[in-house]
Amino acid sequence: MKIARYCFYLALIFLLLSLAAMNSQMVTLRYYWGEHVLPLSLLLFLVLCLGCFLGLLLSLGPVLSLRKERSQWRREAKNKNAVKS
Repeated sequence: MKIARYCFYLALIFLLLSLAAMNSQMVTLRYYWGEHVLPLSLLLFLVLCLGCFLGLLLSLGPVLSLRKERSQWRREAKNKNAVKS
């Protein structure tokens, strides 16, 4: 099973590298303070990474509040069990 997984990963990497090679045209990214010229595949990769980072950052608040709520429930359950004993 591990061999099949490694073959899948290898095929996926090969597919992504070939896609990046086919999209190697240079594009100009213009913003308010200037501009940069970089390959299209690199720009797509950077935008994907930025989106993943922002998604993780935005989901961090609810995750931390749920952890805090869970710890409060555990504390309350522990106190109730200590009172019963």
